[in-house]
Order: sequence, then C-alpha cells, then structure tokens
Amino acid sequence: MSYMTWNNLLKVARRLAVWFGCGEGGQIVRSLDGLSWTQVATPTTVTVTDISFTEDGSFGLASLLNSGKALYCVDGENWLPADIKAAAYEVASGSLSLMCHSAKALTAQVGFIGTYLGRLLKTPDGGQTWAKVGSAPVGPAYGLDALDENTILIGGSGGIGKSTDGGASWTKPLDIGSAVIRRAKFVSATRAVACGTNGCIWISNDAGESWTKITFPFSMNWTDISFADADHGYVCGNYSGVPKVVRTADGGLTWWDETFNLAAWNGVVVADAQTVVVVGMARTGKSTDGGKTWVPTNGGPAVASPDLQIAVVIDGAAPAPAPTGATTAASGGKKKK
Repeated sequence: MSYMTWNNLLKVARRLAVWFGCGEGGQIVRSLDGLSWTQVATPTTVTVTDISFTEDGSFGLASLLNSGKALYCVDGENWLPADIKAAAYEVASGSLSLMCHSAKALTAQVGFIGTYLGRLLKTPDGGQTWAKVGSAPVGPAYGLDALDENTILIGGSGGIGKSTDGGASWTKPLDIGSAVIRRAKFVSATRAVACGTNGCIWISNDAGESWTKITFPFSMNWTDISFADADHGYVCGNYSGVPKVVRTADGGLTWWDETFNLAAWNGVVVADAQTVVVVGMARTGKSTDGGKTWVPTNGGPAVASPDLQIAVVIDGAAPAPAPTGATTAASGGKKKK
C-alpha cells in the first residue's frame, strides 16, 4: 500500500525475519524486507502504542492506548483481543487506568503490559487471562522490559523502577526529576539502556542497579532503543519535528550521528549491527550499512547520513577526544588531526 495512506507509526519490532510496525488508528503493518509494507488486520481502531515478540516468534503482544484490551498473536498474522479491563481498571482513575503504553512478550505463555498509572499487568497463559502484579514508582509505564519473570524495568515519569520479584516490590535506581523515560531495555544479561525527554541516554552495566548519564550537545526527545548485542545499538528521537538517529559500537561510550532526515522518528529496531529500520510519521527507513546510508519506504535513492562522531559528556566529565582521523559533530564534520 502507499505510505501516503499510513497513520503515524509509533514503534517497530521483529518477529523472526519479519518487521512489524504499529501506530495510530489500530494500525499494524508488516514487511519482509523493511522497505515494502502491508496492512495487517486488527480488531481495533484504537492507537497501538507498542508491539513485542518473543525471540522465537511464538508469542506477540501489543498494547492499546485506551480500550480495556490488548492484542496478542501466535503466528504474526492473526491478532486477537485480550480483555485486560478487570486487571487494569481502577474506579478512582476511571478511563486513565485503561491507557496502556508498553508491551513485553517474554515467553510463549508469559507477557507484560504497562499502564498509564505505572501498573504492571501479566498474562501467564498466552494472553488468555490477566492480573495486576505490581505498581512501579514512575507514573506512566512508557518503557517496559524484562530479563525474566522476576527482573523487570519500567521507565516513566521521573525515572526508572526496577523489580526483582516479578513486580511485587520496586526500587527506583534512576531518578531524573521532571523528565520522562520513554524506553528502558535490557540489551544483555547485565547491560541496560534507557532514553527520554531531556536529551540524555543512560547506560547500566549491572542490570539496572546503577546508571551512567550520557549527555548530548543538542536538545532531543529520545523515543526508542534497539541493540543487536551489548555493544552495538541505535537510539532514535526527534525535537520540534527534527529527527535524530544515533549509533554506538562500544556499549554507549561513543556515539555517532546517523540521522535520516525524512520524518520524526518514533521507533527503531535492528536485525543485526548493520541492519536497522526506523519508523515515524507516515514514513519508514532502512539501513544495511550501520546507518551510513538509508533507503526510504518502498525503495528509492539512498540518502547519506552525517556519520559524524558526537561529542558526548559522560556523567559530567569532559568528552574523550575523537580518534585520529575521525569526524565529529562538534567539529562540524571536519577531520580531527
């Protein structure tokens, strides 16, 4: 279908070798190559805020903005409604309690949904039944990830909540005041990455117990994270409609500007360290060379990125000098000698 008919795409995920995007109007789209996309039938017109699949593709979950339902699937094609209203609804908060922002498909049977009130909902039987298992101390659960059924991160207003007992109790290892964490992800058994509205990215090397702040020399609302392994990953975002895609190959110590300036990017997902797809306002883009060049939706001429090293500040310390011969965003793209 033509990309001009798409709604705003909010997130993107992979099920085995197939790419999936989700967004406004109940929309889920799929692609075999990350370039040509087709619509997937869904039983809703409510905004699909997040989408997640297990590593083996046996289970998929999608969160809905405000309906008292979620979506689940077992084949990547047929999305079925899951009734979460009984688990999520709170009389004092009314419809706000039914707003869901994040999804995590963990195993073929177990999955989680994060709500606007910071509640964690869990299914133990592949989406058939749901129960509230805890409340994170971070307000809206925009960023949700889990290493296993016990070890869970939720990012939201003011920071990140972590549970090591399946959501029954929570700590708040990262407090960022009035800023909002939009995504928090485990990228290995020990490393986690988070991003948010104040232009910073945070890295943890102890499974979310402590965090290192990465400050960028520009304003940005970071929206999504995807890593191929503990070291190689991408973060995307936008600020006042200006997009940004950044890349790291060393676990977040150094970052490179790989921006594809076509849309305000909301979601990013990798197939490997070199192959990455971004989605946003009625547009997608794909790179197969680590973000150096991008191809827009449904093909077209490749577009080069700046491919410049960014002068970041790590926990308030002065940025490390760029390697000899590297280009940097701070130096206007000139070669450092």
